[in-house]
Amino acid sequence: MKYQVRQRLVSVGDDFDIRDERGDKLYFVDGKGFTFGKDLAIKDMRRNRVARIRQKFMTFSPSYKIYIHDRLAAVISKRLLSFRTRFHIDVDGADNFETVGNMFLYDYKIYQDKRCVAQVSKKL
Repeated sequence: MKYQVRQRLVSVGDDFDIRDERGDKLYFVDGKGFTFGKDLAIKDMRRNRVARIRQKFMTFSPSYKIYIHDRLAAVISKRLLSFRTRFHIDVDGADNFETVGNMFLYDYKIYQDKRCVAQVSKKL
């Protein structure tokens, strides 16, 4: 299944719509404006929060915690001393993942056990 992430043109925080391949809205990402570090709430179409991504503030390298239904599900941390941008995704109770590419330009791949399981690219 393909998902489309569309940023809203005018918003106070980082606000996005997540749509399926037909263009139907599935989720809304509500980025909190005026906070220290990123704080994103992922909500269903009834505006119920289903997940949250919070940046750990004041750390040596960028790190994010992902909560699903208020339970810590994963921690994403940047790999230092790498020629390419790499993030390690530590998933509770499952095999871990690694991203390679540029997450901020939405052009990266996600690997599990050295096998590509997903690819994200920005479509203009």
